[in-house]
Amino acid sequence: MKNSKTRLFLTYIFLGILLFIRFPSLDLFKFIEQLVGIVIPPLGMEYFGRLQENTLSIFYGYSLILVAIVIYLNRENVKQLNIDKWFVFLFLGGALAFKWDTNWLLETLTLLSSLGLLIFYIKGCFNFDREERNRWKIISIITALSILTLMLVISFAGAIKPQWIVYWFLLYLPLVIVEEFLFRGLLWMFLENQNLSNKSIIALQALFFWFNHVNAHNDVLFFWVIIPIISIFLGVLVWRSNSITPSILFHVLFNIFFGLIEARAFTINFN
Repeated sequence: MKNSKTRLFLTYIFLGILLFIRFPSLDLFKFIEQLVGIVIPPLGMEYFGRLQENTLSIFYGYSLILVAIVIYLNRENVKQLNIDKWFVFLFLGGALAFKWDTNWLLETLTLLSSLGLLIFYIKGCFNFDREERNRWKIISIITALSILTLMLVISFAGAIKPQWIVYWFLLYLPLVIVEEFLFRGLLWMFLENQNLSNKSIIALQALFFWFNHVNAHNDVLFFWVIIPIISIFLGVLVWRSNSITPSILFHVLFNIFFGLIEARAFTINFN
């Protein structure tokens, strides 16, 4: 019992750390300033600017390692984190796609953390006994619809090259893995442990995810409509499948879709 409480306490500490380093504090104050007309003193904006730069730098650099540690701590209860065996392979793919051109020590630690999870998986240290509940049906539908959408976009956008899709997939995968684990894995577990209903959990995780994308507040349609809808939809995917694997796949493909649209718009404007 004592070990269980210690594990849960450490897990919640990592949840707080990940939420803190992911949160765009400067963008939030810019949003508040624009929304209600409160002028933030330049010194305050400078402070929050440095804070956001430093915390996001830590998030982008160390979050995969932190995720691996949390999974290790909960190796006998990974089902509560909405993790299935396929997440382990996605995580390995995310580590391999990690930015291999900056800090060799950080890159090596990231890869070793993913290999460690793979070894634990092979040795049967993880407990993946939560019911799959239509997981593969959901994944198949998402994949089919996403491929169809991408094909349609490419057919209407001749300037977009197929290799761009591969590049974007590798670019987005590490961050999406961390975001899905944070909001629909770790945060989801915390909310579930508060005995909240599924509807409340879906709404709260969506709210946290939405506010963590406040940097997009200048894009009215994207911030006020698309992100809230996608946040709820991703939560429903996790609820219906008991896994963040479908939400990771959809999230990556969603980012690729908007990357293609932005690239096409840039190409048109440039020409």
